[in-house]
Amino acid sequence: DPGAYAPACRTLLTTGATGTSWASFASANSSPLKNLRDGRAAIIRTLQRPPNTLLLSDAAAQTLADHPEVKDVLKFTHGRAWLQGSGLPEELRGLNILVGSAVANAAPPGAPYNGDFLFLEPGTGHACAVLCYVPPGNTIGPRAVTSFAWFDAPDATTRQHGISLRHYRDERRKGTIVEAAITLDFRPIVVDSAGLITGAYLIRGCTL
Repeated sequence: DPGAYAPACRTLLTTGATGTSWASFASANSSPLKNLRDGRAAIIRTLQRPPNTLLLSDAAAQTLADHPEVKDVLKFTHGRAWLQGSGLPEELRGLNILVGSAVANAAPPGAPYNGDFLFLEPGTGHACAVLCYVPPGNTIGPRAVTSFAWFDAPDATTRQHGISLRHYRDERRKGTIVEAAITLDFRPIVVDSAGLITGAYLIRGCTL
């Protein structure tokens, strides 16, 4: 949610011939590497550590890989990366690349299947990118910091923490179905006095 980020920790790219969007290849103002530098500086100011992870919507990853600024870097260093996956290397400018390509059925119950990506900006459906810091080993020690963390949350049905078990009878299958589920809450760790995220940086409208 863009509204969850502090103003200094988010940017909205623009479209058009002079736009800043990553899809505006012909525009001199389109510079994904500058966007990454700006995000890096914003995170260092709060976490005192540079970001090491870049989360990308699927469309944002494809557009970033096609951007001339990035292609000019990769063609001399990661030639085969263009032919695989998103077209990006596993790491770019010290950032581990993660692409959110999970798809879910966005259609209402009973309607025809309508697959859509899960990692999109809510409300607008725009492709986006998030710079953040993940501690080594994905573990937070007593003196460590991180941009986001998972917390154990109560199950929506049983209100239990940890693993919740449910079972019900399915006559069509002539058996009892047993489900095991765990509920986790994904939360930002570093926020300002208004509760807005300052430990990560959101780039909006990557493909406008």
